[in-house]
Amino acid sequence: MKWMGIYLLGYILLLAAGLLALWKTGVLATIPTFWLGVGLLAAGCGGGDDTTTVTSGTDTSATTTEATTTTSSTLPTSPSPAFMD
Repeated sequence: MKWMGIYLLGYILLLAAGLLALWKTGVLATIPTFWLGVGLLAAGCGGGDDTTTVTSGTDTSATTTEATTTTSSTLPTSPSPAFMD
């Protein structure tokens, strides 16, 4: 949450740069206004719900445990793509 403002500023600048690039190349003029609105709405509101809802008044942070991940030794160490065979 510390860097949320910087992330938001970068996202807005990225969207503005994309729109300016589309406008400069003439692609933006060929897209109907309705679809531009839909795209901008999806870009602005499409993130989903990032909030955490606490259902009880108790603090459960002390009871959480961290999961550990293990790697399997049966996986190949250097897989080769099919096109390199």
